[in-house]
Amino acid sequence: MNENFEKEFELKYGLLFVVSGPSGAGKSAICRSYVNRFPDTYLSVSETTRAPRKGEKEGREYFYISEEEFEERRNKDYYLECAGVYTKHYGTPKAPIIENLQNGHNVILEIDPQGAMQVKQTYPKVVLIYILPNSIKTLEDQIRGRKTETEEQIQLRLGKSKEEIKNISSYDYIIINKPGRITKSVSQLASIIGAEECKVKTILDQDKGEVI
Repeated sequence: MNENFEKEFELKYGLLFVVSGPSGAGKSAICRSYVNRFPDTYLSVSETTRAPRKGEKEGREYFYISEEEFEERRNKDYYLECAGVYTKHYGTPKAPIIENLQNGHNVILEIDPQGAMQVKQTYPKVVLIYILPNSIKTLEDQIRGRKTETEEQIQLRLGKSKEEIKNISSYDYIIINKPGRITKSVSQLASIIGAEECKVKTILDQDKGEVI
């Protein structure tokens, strides 16, 4: 055993985290606030075929591409995960994630449960975190407050969210994001990530040379 414990037990690669949650639960704000606090973390930006909403910026919320571009990239194994959501497609580019993990940076993917389960199947060591509002009423108010969806779309999102919550046992952690309490939610996310970095099994598994 190396007598320098810091070198003996330090993480060699970054860790992969997936953050999911219903639309309107505040997961984007939590992830961005966390990265502002811990800038060494890489927050992956997915690609989507949907149009940008008011206030969204290319390369911040998503990269916006055509259906043709998406199909071409999916066929080339370009994505770590990809899924269809509400008639549109979303995909997470694989290369920057692998690169950041190899360089020792933790990576956060903010993706839907379909994509989360794809990543879990391919990379079992991924840590899955689900963000919930304190109530369905809060969720509905957040969605309606955006004023970007029709009543039919709102009901579709609420129904899908309720179905997703039934399968929450597939996740490792839950964060309840109460209105006006985002600072606490970010601190809880930091606690989860910090705990995962200190797990003995996580550290020893990296001696096998596995990035994920």
